Amino acid sequence: MPARQPFVQTSWIATTGNSFGAVEALFGAQHLGYCAAIDASCGAESWAQAP
Repeated sequence: MPARQPFVQTSWIATTGNSFGAVEALFGAQHLGYCAAIDASCGAESWAQAP
């Protein structure tokens, strides 16, 4: 895991995700303390039910 490398500043880790990956990016930001997370099309799984 890159965050365990001595040269990595863990407070500067950011992530991005699309569709289900966006859900994972948000969970990571909440639970792992990423400095930023970009959510692209996170709601795509529920678009079929949207009016």
